[in-house]
Amino acid sequence: MNYKDIILTLPIIDYWDKEKDKMKFSLNKIWAAWPWSQWLRKDKRTLWHREIEDLIDDNNLKPINYPIEIEFIFNWKSRYLDCSNCGVMVKLIEDGFVEHWILKDDTNEFIRRIHIESKLIDKKERKNMEEDYVTIKLIPYIQKTKTNKEKIDDIKNEIFIKELELDELRDLLNNKLWRD
Repeated sequence: MNYKDIILTLPIIDYWDKEKDKMKFSLNKIWAAWPWSQWLRKDKRTLWHREIEDLIDDNNLKPINYPIEIEFIFNWKSRYLDCSNCGVMVKLIEDGFVEHWILKDDTNEFIRRIHIESKLIDKKERKNMEEDYVTIKLIPYIQKTKTNKEKIDDIKNEIFIKELELDELRDLLNNKLWRD
């Protein structure tokens, strides 16, 4: 079966009218707006940032001064969370890297792409797991450019398609002329 990419565009309307809801918002806003008391939000943030600090120290990480993409792979022993429900943890990890100077900022200038994967570990492997964990990969961002061979292949494909179109046109013309 042939699969095709499905590309959809959904406008994100940022209403200025206070009577309407805003579609555009960030995890920062959600995190700040949770009805929990301030100490609980601060406690969760502190907990994550402390873990990030230990991770940095244990792995002797140095500041990264170039664009990266970050891959988060959440591995669940139990109580599986889907990818989108890992968003707040991704944000806290990202902010922890900024707070501890591994990343200068979490803007697009420094983090070009994130990938979130969430998987429930196989039953056999779960027995060896002590707890849920997330694997974090900090990958230099390199915008993929096509090789000369790929460019030549693209041109050959375009020429082949044009030749097919011409052949179809010739056939149509020949059939029309033959009928007339």
